[in-house]
Amino acid sequence: MEDDVALEKLHKDSIRYLKESISICVEELRKPEVESKTKVQWARCLAQQIAALMKISRMTASDTKDLASWLSEIKRKIPKKYVEKELFPDLP
Repeated sequence: MEDDVALEKLHKDSIRYLKESISICVEELRKPEVESKTKVQWARCLAQQIAALMKISRMTASDTKDLASWLSEIKRKIPKKYVEKELFPDLP
């Protein structure tokens, strides 16, 4: 029982940290002073963070509507040239 509670807390913390990391990646992609090569690295980091978030979310059966809404909001903030259909396959 205690292990289940600890695991649930770990999953929630992981999701929170991944969301923070994704937000940082998006902020860096939006900065005009950041060089193109660096933005490509941030975009790759963003893709990895989103993939990790999706895996953890599936494992925890977290609220998919909230996650989809949050990811949709994030997608709107990312400069178009860095948005790939593979990152957001189910979002319009």
